[in-house]
This record gives sequence, C-alpha cells and structure tokens, in this order.
Amino acid sequence: MLNVLGLEQSDKDAIRDSFEKLFQKYPCEYHNELTESFINKIVDLQLLNDYSTVSIKNIVKVNSNTSAFYMVSIYLANYANRIKPRTLMYGLAFMKQDMKNILIRPETLWDKITDIFSRQDIDFEEHKGFSNKYCLFAKDKEFVKQNLTQQFLDEVYKMDKLYFEFSDKIALSTYNKPITTADTLKLAEFMGKIGIRGQE
Repeated sequence: MLNVLGLEQSDKDAIRDSFEKLFQKYPCEYHNELTESFINKIVDLQLLNDYSTVSIKNIVKVNSNTSAFYMVSIYLANYANRIKPRTLMYGLAFMKQDMKNILIRPETLWDKITDIFSRQDIDFEEHKGFSNKYCLFAKDKEFVKQNLTQQFLDEVYKMDKLYFEFSDKIALSTYNKPITTADTLKLAEFMGKIGIRGQE
C-alpha cells in the first residue's frame, strides 16, 4: 500500500498517479518494509546530504527487460537552511560493481565561467554534447574514463536536468523537482536503458 501520510495533497495525487502508471508499464512490487535498511545505505549520498530530514515513503521494485531497480519517493526537509519540505522521486539500484564516487548534475552558467579559470569537472572529448550539458565530478578520472560507457553517456545526455550519483555499489537518479507521472516514467525508462542489474 502507498504511504502518503503527512504529505501535501498535490504530492499525494502525484505519487498515486506515478506509481499506478509504473505498475501498468512494468512488473512491479512494493518493498516498503525495507525502508530502514534503505535509509542506512543512501542517507549519506551527495544527492541527499543537503537535507536534515530524509524519510522514505514508498519503495517499488521494478523489473524491466534489462534491469532490476527501485523507484523511491522520499520526503526531504532542512529547516535550519530554510529548504522547504518536498517529496522527490528517485531511481535507485544496488549494483554488483563498485563504481566508486561519481556525481553528475546539470551544468550551470556559473560552472562554465569557473571552468575558464579552474576546471573542476571531467570532460569527454568523444562526447562534447554530454560535457556541454552536464558536469561530472569524480576523484578518479581514469576509472571514470574506463568504466562509463558510451551508452551510459548517451542515455544521460538524452535526459533533461538529470541528477545522478554512483556511490560505491549504489546508483541514484532524480530530477530534483516536484514529482510528476511523466518524470517518474522517464526516470524508470532511463534506469532500464542504462542496463543496471541491481542486486536481488
């Protein structure tokens, strides 16, 4: 059953519709009983560490033709930093390969300006479209070059304003904006296309 207690009505409606459409498109099953273990594994990820409150509301396991992953709705807040409470949808996978720490986010105008003086992100000469659209941060450049496939870069490039993180054996993606059914289905399709075979 869906957990929408304490959420704004608009969030409740968006979550209900998003998961209903997800179940219509893919073989899915609820995994809400895993909430505590999921929190322990993902709460320290960069995509979540701006928030003092991280409350997983719903976990759905999705089995596509190529991948097994999860779609997760998470209630987030940080009252000290005046970040308004919000509920976001995430694509999540637990992987067999350790991907170290890689963060991908949309490139901003400020990023382009700072790149002139000191490049912080990793660019791909063979995929300039990706590098012009997204910033990729990682400590191990050689690992990134050897392990991020052209297919993966292509699929991220096709997405608009995607936030993505590899942390050890965890992959996490989101749009970092209020939940919509269209965005939920796009995230699920993306997680399936990049071919992540999550741990059972």
